[in-house]
Order: sequence, then C-alpha cells, then structure tokens
Amino acid sequence: MISGSRTGGSTSSPKSALTSWDLVRSHAKGIGVTRRGMLVTTLGEGSESNHFREQATLSGGVGGLIKAGIEMLVQAGLKPSGHLACCLDLAPSVTPTN
Repeated sequence: MISGSRTGGSTSSPKSALTSWDLVRSHAKGIGVTRRGMLVTTLGEGSESNHFREQATLSGGVGGLIKAGIEMLVQAGLKPSGHLACCLDLAPSVTPTN
C-alpha cells in the first residue's frame, strides 16, 4: 500500500511504493486468476511464442488433421472424395477474422 504523511504543507515520499508486478498480482488475485499460478514474461516473449504456436498449428497441424480425416473416412468405407468435407469443416477454424 502506498502511504505518506503530510506535515506542514509538504508531502513526504511514500515509505513503500508498489511495483508494477505487485499491482498486477493484486489485480489478478482480486479477479481470481491466480489459482493455477502466474508466469512472469515480457511482451516480446509472449508475441514470439504466440506467433510460433499459430504457425505450428496452422502450418504443421492442419495438413496432418486433413490427412487423418481422409484416412478415417476411407477406413469407414467412404470415398476419398470426402476430403472436401474435411477441408470445408476446417475452414472456419483457420480463416482469420478481423
């Protein structure tokens, strides 16, 4: 808590000032998001990991997902042309929205 005292019209400096981390932690605890823990990171680290996750999912995972869907359809006795249905079902998930 920031505290200070006034004596004779002059203001003394706070005895203990909150750091940014203290403020963030208190707000997070107040809204109940600290139950599973908190991570200290930077904006740069967060942006980089977010970009990596998006690329790994969209570039690497989508092809495998479509292939697995087609293989499952063929094993179930359906025609391989079902790949169109797999792609159409997947489209809303990977289409960027602005």
